[in-house]
Amino acid sequence: MNLIEFIRLIRKNIFLLIFIPLVMATATYFFTRNADREYSSTTMLYTGLSTGFNIESTGEARKDRDVVNNVIV
Repeated sequence: MNLIEFIRLIRKNIFLLIFIPLVMATATYFFTRNADREYSSTTMLYTGLSTGFNIESTGEARKDRDVVNNVIV
């Protein structure tokens, strides 16, 4: 596809390229205008498994890709 074909394709579909995003933006605004503006969440991040570090770690245990994948899955 060269530049001329690309421009023709854009001109052919200009209505869809402008109309659909405007409809979606308007719908998103109207459906979320009364939504709560404040949220709370919690999470726990544990990287000891993939990094090989934990409280009892001596640094001598085998920690390669296969060991980590088997424990995670």
